[in-house]
Amino acid sequence: MNIEIDLPRIRPTLDSVLEYFGTHAEKDPEPMLNPDDITAGVISTTGKKDSAVLIPLYKKDGELRIMLNWRSANLRSHAGQICFPGGRVDQSDADCFETALRETHEEVGLNPANVRILGKLGKYYTQSGYSITPVVGYIEAPGELQPNPDEVAAILEPPLDFFTDSSVYEIHRRTVGELVRSYYSVTYDGYVIWGATCAIIVDLYKRLANHPPTATDGNRRQPTATA
Repeated sequence: MNIEIDLPRIRPTLDSVLEYFGTHAEKDPEPMLNPDDITAGVISTTGKKDSAVLIPLYKKDGELRIMLNWRSANLRSHAGQICFPGGRVDQSDADCFETALRETHEEVGLNPANVRILGKLGKYYTQSGYSITPVVGYIEAPGELQPNPDEVAAILEPPLDFFTDSSVYEIHRRTVGELVRSYYSVTYDGYVIWGATCAIIVDLYKRLANHPPTATDGNRRQPTATA
């Protein structure tokens, strides 16, 4: 196993995304790859703080887009970074889906009732002690969002197909003590997206690229039926 991103260029549509999650609704998907697993040793999955993020997808100006937050510079942790809305699991949350929706509502004002949950990706374990469950949701009509200024400086709305091109990614390595730490990054419109957020995007890209859609969606032709 390696951390190189060697995937075909694809242009996912809403239909192909819905098809993927319609046929891959695993209750507990396999944990995703953290580049550190390869270069610094497999990260422990025990004793982690449970958290969840929402990967919000929606159509705007004819494009399938993905929502990302630019975190406020005033936050004590991860200030100024690009991330998905989300946070720690509360005891009152029924599951990771409720956590992701609650945190997204708190951060950007998105009504949970407007989100259609499609599924989830495998957990992502961090060296800093977190277990992150990415929840994928489709928003039919996002409405007017109201970012919480204490947490969110701005909302980014890049097209999903920007991230489904392996040439836009970089792999970084740095030595910390005796370990070689590694992480992905991608730059969109001057914003650098890296670490866990970028790894989650790469995992979504891998899943969609490795599941060719069966219907015509602008990427591939529907297989011809035979007698």
